Order: sequence, then structure tokens, then C-alpha cells
Amino acid sequence: MPEQFTRQAHNTSYVAYTKDPSKKPVAVQVGTEVENLPVYSQVYIREFVSIEVDSIDAARSQEQRSPSLYVKFNAASAKNENGEPIGLRENFGASIQAGGELERAIRHALSNRIPLYVAIETKRKYRNADKEIVSYLTPINDLRGAQKDGKGTERSASMTRSNCSNVVVVVGPADNPNSNLISSEAVTNPLQWNMFRSNHEGDLIPAGFIRAIDAEGNPTGAIIERASAPAPSAATVDVDVDALAEAVAARILASSGPNGAPQAPGARPPLRNAHAMEAKPWDPFNSDGRVNAGSYLISGWRNTWAGAMILLENAIYNEQMLAEQEQRQPHLLDMSALTMAATNLTTLLLVMADQVQAAVVGQAKRMDRSHGEAGKWIHQIASRLVPFELTMLSDDTARATWRKTVVAQATAAFGGALQSVGAYLDEQYGTAAPVNDASRSASRQAEHQARRDESAAAPEPTRGATQGSETVAATTVTSAAADAELMQRWRNLLTRCKLAGHEHLVAPFLVKVCHTADLTQVAAENFAERIAIWEDQPQRFIDAARTAYEATQPKTA
Repeated sequence: MPEQFTRQAHNTSYVAYTKDPSKKPVAVQVGTEVENLPVYSQVYIREFVSIEVDSIDAARSQEQRSPSLYVKFNAASAKNENGEPIGLRENFGASIQAGGELERAIRHALSNRIPLYVAIETKRKYRNADKEIVSYLTPINDLRGAQKDGKGTERSASMTRSNCSNVVVVVGPADNPNSNLISSEAVTNPLQWNMFRSNHEGDLIPAGFIRAIDAEGNPTGAIIERASAPAPSAATVDVDVDALAEAVAARILASSGPNGAPQAPGARPPLRNAHAMEAKPWDPFNSDGRVNAGSYLISGWRNTWAGAMILLENAIYNEQMLAEQEQRQPHLLDMSALTMAATNLTTLLLVMADQVQAAVVGQAKRMDRSHGEAGKWIHQIASRLVPFELTMLSDDTARATWRKTVVAQATAAFGGALQSVGAYLDEQYGTAAPVNDASRSASRQAEHQARRDESAAAPEPTRGATQGSETVAATTVTSAAADAELMQRWRNLLTRCKLAGHEHLVAPFLVKVCHTADLTQVAAENFAERIAIWEDQPQRFIDAARTAYEATQPKTA
């Protein structure tokens, strides 16, 4: 029986991928080599369960293979699954091909004021408004100028117009979910949207694919077929597992509230027979005492379960490859066993996130965003450095070693990120003073601002200054960070080398050549000499920065 399209029951938006690979291969990293491979780019999907057509413009372009029409939708008419207005204020639109069933259906709905179910794809343009080619690798939410979770910002409308095109790909009567027209212009497969409807941040990777890594070694928004890349191998991490795990456990046991006692959660409401309305997502319980099925705790569990499935899919792939090499039948899981394994692994991953969160921020609290961050660090380590293996499902010792190793590595990575951000904030705002030491805090802030003002106003260093008939050495040295022109050259160099926004990848190289990555501590004159060399030989700069960065990463077997 052919697969049927299924609408989402409520208004939603998410990230899917193109159904066909790019016609033009893209430079991506495969193992240690850079290869040109076709990629599947991200596409933003919006589904509206009920909305009316406002107008249809005449064909806007005759340059395409077939003329297009611009369909504008009445924002005020948009309703949710309960028939209630959802509060959209600005009309919006998308294009369709002129002629055909889709145009006839939309014109019929316009003439008779029939509410429609509408699905719109937002896909990358070949060139943006500045005539620059839009990369297949850029995440669609970045192209839209949106937040990571897909929510719009003040610049979303202008960036979407510049980088993307909107196309109506599915329509049907709002009151008949089984009657749908799918446009041949759809670049995704609407029959597979169901697997992506929770993919708001674009992190979900379907089975059989892996995240594409660009030529500089950075993860991208695109994916490639797993067959194009080598199987992930287990990493041997140079770390004292037991010592680090004990340190983590000690931090957990030591975590306490401001008065030295563990912080207790709020009281649970008494259980009542009558069912209450669902509470807000930040409330773990409804007012009737029952668990809130729409809370952040539930969505956190779901996200962790999705991550567990990815780890298990990688483990299954590794087992298949190993069985092929050893010429034996692979030991795989049936559907029920896989579901149970994912649930059990989810429980373990959440406990591991508790441990990492407690070790880094001082307490384990799953409602806090830092718990989600801890979980993401765990997934990074488990999917890139210390893979989960199917044998660990039954081997308690191997599973315990894996857990301790991942927790230790994730704690180090998360803690390092927090320390780095803290150092940056100290530089920007001054060192924090105790809460009751207001005078000291004010003094530090004033001193810090004075230093910054003095540095910004400092004159260019001179080789000598005349005083009477004598020449004395100048003592004023301008830092690289205080030289606006030099910093602009530095930013231009990073942009030219595709490293803008990835300054952390260059930090190890700066430490190597300048003895620090803090440009407030580097003399402008010395840094200018180095930049001049890097500007003349950008590829050597990229290669040297990559080598220095890779030297700081854990070694793999």
C-alpha cells in the first residue's frame, strides 16, 4: 500500500532535508581527507492547519521553466486546531507554479473563502540579494536570520528575502485532512516529514546519514550519506577514567545550596481525582498533582531519547561493518529490543547529564537550561570520541567504563567552555566582587573601565621621545586589541579564511606564536608584523592554525 501524506494536527515549523543531493559536489571532510561530495541541505518547513488566501499576484517571472505566481495568505485568518485565531498580524506569501491543480485549488479557495491547510518550504536560493552564492552547508536557520531553535528575530524577514525562497508545496481543505495536493516543486519529501517534526534546531540526522563537516573541520547544516564516510571508530582517550569519575562524584556529593544544605524542590500539589488544565511547561506538575505531560522535563526526555537512538544507530552500523569484516552474521536488535534499549539508554544519559551538570555548575536540576547543555556535551563526546557499542547493553563493566569516560570528558569540555566564557566576561566587565562588598565592586569596575579607556586613548608607540637634548625610550605600548585598524585587518583575515565566528579554532595557534590568545596582552607592533605575513599567505595561516588546534584534541586510535 503506498505511503500516505499525514498532516501535522497543529501549526508547527521545523527543519527537514532535501530529498535529492546537490547536483554540484561540495568540499567536505571525510576522515582525515577533504573530498568533493554531493550533500543534502536543510529546508525550513511551516505547516498551517487553517488559513485563508488573501490574494494571488500575476506571474512575476518568465525566466523560469514555467511562470510563477505569488500567493499571499491572510494572517488574521490563521487558526489553531481548535478553531481559535493564533494572532498572526502580518500577511505573508509564497510562490507556486502557474497552471496545474495547485493553482486551481488555491483560486477556488480564494473565490469561495475556503480555509486551507498549507505547507510552505523555505529553501536556499542559488544566489542571495548581493549576488553571492549561498552555500549548501549553511544551516537554514542561519540563512533565515533566526535563533537556533527556529524562532524569528528582527532581521529574519530581510535575511530570508535575501537568502531564501518560499514555495507552497502542500495544500488541502482545512476540514478534510485526507485531501491533499503535493506540489512537484517540493524539494523535500512531504511523506517523510513526520520524522522531522520535532527537529526545530536542525540537529536531527536521519538513519543512514551523518553530519557533513566542512573542509576546515567544522560541522555544518548539511548531511551526507553514511556510505560516503568511513565507519566511526572507537576512540582511545588518554584519560585516567577512575580518577576523573571520582572527582566528578566528589563534586556531586559536595553540591549544595547557599547555606550548605542540598536545595529542595518545591512541594508537589496534592493528588486530586478531578483532572486540571495542563500547567505551563516550566511547571513539573499540574495543579491536580499529576505529572505535567507538556513540561520541559518531558521534552528533555524526548530529546535525550532521540539522542539515544542516534547512538544506537551508530552502534548498529559499527556492528554491521565489524560482522562484514569478520565474515559473520551481525548481532542486531529487533524493533521492540531497540525501543527498550533506547529507553534504558535515555535513563542512563539523563543520569550522566545530572553528573556533568552537578560537577560544572554545582547542582543537578533538570529544569535548568544548563542540564540541556550538559546533555549536549555528553552527546558530542559519545557520538564523536567514545562511541556506544551494542555489547555494552549486556556488559555491565564495559557500560560503566563508557559512562565514566564520557562523563569525565564531557565535564572537562563543558567546564572548559564555562571557564573560557568567564575569562572573557572578566576582561569585558571586570572581576566579580563578593555580594556584600559594594565598594570593592565599584572600585574594580572603575579601575577596569579606566584601564580600557586609557588603552583605547593610548598613542601609537614611538621608537623614542625627545626630552630637552636627550632621547629617552618610550614606555607606552599599545595592545593589538586597542588598535582598531589592526583589529579590522584581523577580522578581515578571519573572514577571508572562513574562520569568522570560529575564533576558538585559532586560539591554540595564537597561544603558540604569541604566547596568549588574549589580544589585549599582545603588542600591536608585533601582531601587525604577523598579520602582514598571514595576509600574504592565508593558506599557510589556515594550515598552521589547523595543526595547532588538532594538537590540542584527544588522540584517536
